[in-house]
Amino acid sequence: MSKEKVENKEAVVINEQPKKKMSKWLVVLIVVGCLYYLVPIGLFAAAIITDGFSIEYKVMDDGSINIDRNKLTIQKDVKGYYDEEKAAYYIEGKIVNNTKKDYNGIGINYLLYNEEGEVLGEASNYIQKLGAGKTWNFKVIYDDVDASKVVKFEYYSSY
Repeated sequence: MSKEKVENKEAVVINEQPKKKMSKWLVVLIVVGCLYYLVPIGLFAAAIITDGFSIEYKVMDDGSINIDRNKLTIQKDVKGYYDEEKAAYYIEGKIVNNTKKDYNGIGINYLLYNEEGEVLGEASNYIQKLGAGKTWNFKVIYDDVDASKVVKFEYYSSY
């Protein structure tokens, strides 16, 4: 601070530095960065609240399954079998990406039933990325103690 005399009166003058303004680009980067992280978190929270995303699927007359409006197809030749040596039930099949874009995050899920029609459990597998027009030869494994009792399996969507 400096003191100066003005018409026989003392005045106090405070030396202020001009405030630096935040760059507009920095503000834009902060906003975009927040959106980049907050939007997926918000979608995830919404999925939890609404009990997951629901993806439509339709079992066709030939036994194939069209998923997500025919973007994916589980081919009709899905097979299940029990392996005594490993005490596990296996389900093997093929899923095809019918789009011209990579498909990210595909989960395949099956419910397993016993002779009485009771659900024994579920088996699932996941692939992180399936390229445009590509096929995934999936294999899901059910290795619970009652795997030998599986007589039927059924696809279900959990997303």
